[in-house]
Amino acid sequence: MQACPEATLLGHANYVGPKWETGDAAQKTFNDRGVQETLLGYLTDMEKIQRGMEKARIVIGKAGHDYDCVAYEGGPSGYTFNATPEQAEAQEKYGKSLAMGVAALDAWLGSYEKGWTYQNFLAYSQGKWWSSHTAFADGFRPCPGWLAMTLRNRFATGDLVKVEAQTMPVLSRGKESYPLIRCSAMRDGKRWSVFVLSRKLNAKYDDQDFGDGNTPVTLHLPFRKCGKITLHKLAGDPRASNREKMTIEIQSQEVPAAALDGGTFVVNERSGGGARGMPPGSIYLYVFEATE
Repeated sequence: MQACPEATLLGHANYVGPKWETGDAAQKTFNDRGVQETLLGYLTDMEKIQRGMEKARIVIGKAGHDYDCVAYEGGPSGYTFNATPEQAEAQEKYGKSLAMGVAALDAWLGSYEKGWTYQNFLAYSQGKWWSSHTAFADGFRPCPGWLAMTLRNRFATGDLVKVEAQTMPVLSRGKESYPLIRCSAMRDGKRWSVFVLSRKLNAKYDDQDFGDGNTPVTLHLPFRKCGKITLHKLAGDPRASNREKMTIEIQSQEVPAAALDGGTFVVNERSGGGARGMPPGSIYLYVFEATE
């Protein structure tokens, strides 16, 4: 960018999951450990890379060259070309899972927070590897990663606003701590779009036990009441995909406006969640309209 002062966009591939281009080791077997790693895929890899890119953009911007970071391609990954049939099947299970859909949206939202603008999905196509859908002859069913993109594009509008976490469940590994919930918000006048993502799996492996995977979530919003609340979500077994049948779909429902109580909003059965909050490996998008 310093060598090309006329450039206004810096393109980067924005994938989650192991990447063959950088020599990452792909998953060879499909298990709960791998699904949990998929849910954390943005935090354990791409987020660190983007942090450095954000710092560079700020430094170069202060020197007089403003530009945006963009994704010329990206989305669900984790595929290799030299896998055995068993390994290839495991990679397809990860790449087309709801867990990968969560990770992909996690990456897109996290990118916005670091100053990214345009982001492209690879690839709108049919079949295996990075394809968005099953074959035409097999129903042309969308993968959860494509549905996560669809949910964001159709229902969320406005400018990104800052979200602060007062308390957050985390997964600690040595010096690293990974939050198991993401909350991101966008404002369009009196219309607010609030994303809640669960990075937690209902699983027990090694020395980790996440129980049923549910997470209590309370949102403290900058408005006290609203005229309408709609929930759009992708939920189900995070291990599941749409490869054999349409298992994961965007679900939309109206939520009682009274669920917003003086600026406090709890994810529970009344607001479209579970009795114990956010279900494991899920995506919720709450749209609050006519806010006051």
